[in-house]
Amino acid sequence: MGEKKKETNYFKSSRDIYNGLVFVLPLLLFYQIGLLFTDFKSLNGADFLTPLIMSYAGKKGLMAFHFLLIFVFVTLFSSVQKKEEFRFHYLIYIFLESLLYSLAMLVLINMILQKMDWRVSVGAAVFLLSIPYFYFGLQKKKDTGTARTIFLILEALMLGGMILMGIYLVQKWDTFQWEALKSSHALVNALRAVGAGVNEEIFFRVILFGSFFYFAHKKLDWEAYPSFLIAAILSGLLFALAHHIGQPVSSISTYILLYRMLAGIIFCILFLTRGVAVAIYMHTLYDLMYFFKDFWGG
Repeated sequence: MGEKKKETNYFKSSRDIYNGLVFVLPLLLFYQIGLLFTDFKSLNGADFLTPLIMSYAGKKGLMAFHFLLIFVFVTLFSSVQKKEEFRFHYLIYIFLESLLYSLAMLVLINMILQKMDWRVSVGAAVFLLSIPYFYFGLQKKKDTGTARTIFLILEALMLGGMILMGIYLVQKWDTFQWEALKSSHALVNALRAVGAGVNEEIFFRVILFGSFFYFAHKKLDWEAYPSFLIAAILSGLLFALAHHIGQPVSSISTYILLYRMLAGIIFCILFLTRGVAVAIYMHTLYDLMYFFKDFWGG
């Protein structure tokens, strides 16, 4: 009897860092090449690498970097294809899952900006922070049964809410705004969205959040959940402050700062529970919908 083939699991596979990089590298390449076509107007603030390459090697150096990205993509793709849990069509699932998350976040942030009742804000915060709590519970065998049940209920509630929010946004779609798109800087905005999704998630979630979490959990020997809270709050605060670089302190709204910090914490939750690919695609799609929010009458 032959060896039994391992069951393919989308949620496990999409969280894998190497699989995630395969799904993300085409987005990064699209952003990088797009910079040349838009004369660098779409350069993202968290993109520290491109200005560095340009200052030392110019456009030829940047193009060489593009070929390097292609080489890395082909190499990684060839490597992960050998793994039984990798399926390239999972990219479609990642896109659809990320789309649901971005729709939900768009509605949530819109509600916050309209200064909804504080009790609703607190309820939303408690709900979101309960997700990583039960996620960590799944990592402990003794808590697997209870934690898994509650975690699945939370995910089901979240998914149902996202579907309702998606229906709401589709109903508000304004087809007449397509005429405005023809005369807008659509490509620049699209590239800015991709640049934000890729660069900001790599810098603020993979590097900063990952480093803070590792230090608290591994070096200070804290429990996983407190380590997550500290790492998410710190990286979320830095994420929010980064959007106000160059502005006078007096002009920064505390309310706007807090909502951006909340957005950063949401991205941390997504990065932790669903991996880098879903976080990057969700951030990209959210920014795309934000830049083109007029289509929903925003």
